[in-house]
Amino acid sequence: MKYVLIGAGIAMIFMCALHSPKGLIHMFDWFFDYSPPLLFGIAGLFIGAYLSGGLSAKMILNNRNPELTGIFSAYLVIWFSVLITSIYMVVEASLTHPQTLLENLEDYAFKPFYWITIFGTIPAVVLGAIYGARISRKINSTANIT
Repeated sequence: MKYVLIGAGIAMIFMCALHSPKGLIHMFDWFFDYSPPLLFGIAGLFIGAYLSGGLSAKMILNNRNPELTGIFSAYLVIWFSVLITSIYMVVEASLTHPQTLLENLEDYAFKPFYWITIFGTIPAVVLGAIYGARISRKINSTANIT
């Protein structure tokens, strides 16, 4: 879960810097403007980490490459978060504009998957590789103790 917090912190800093044309005092205005989807996204990060953590540990136990497994797990986490947030956003937008369901799907589902995959690549690769290596070391150190 530590890596989820680090990744979310990196994303928050990036978004604060991106959305602060009025200066440092207004850096967190965007957070309060978009708090419901952000809370869904953060919840999705933690749920995704919980679900993919067991899977990645099993894959590492089965002698898979730990770094690539960690990267795979990191992508699963961010994609799960986007999925949860996109469901919320599509439903919310469809309730206000029901005649534009395809546009809502494009704007709130397809585009976020694309952009999160693009901008999440560096954190997912770096943090995922570190996560995989640490899990592998913990598994190996536990196996050496017994």
